[in-house]
Amino acid sequence: MIQIELRLFGAFKDLGNGGNILLELPEGAGLSDLRKAFSAKISECDSGFRDVSLVQDSAFADEDEILGESTVIRAGAKLCVLPPVCGG
Repeated sequence: MIQIELRLFGAFKDLGNGGNILLELPEGAGLSDLRKAFSAKISECDSGFRDVSLVQDSAFADEDEILGESTVIRAGAKLCVLPPVCGG
């Protein structure tokens, strides 16, 4: 298992401690594994937030770019979750 830090924004920002959460993923994990782990973590939170479907519509990024579906996530990665926004 590897551990990553996920920085939270938008609708997710109040879920973590200081806007961040730690997730454990299997070695060689991809974006789908990250989405599953994040959805499970949301379900465990005591915040009342339960819209895990928002995870599927969110983008994930590292410090340089938006992650693609084929990205392999490395141990110790510091990632961000970017939920969709609307407005005008």
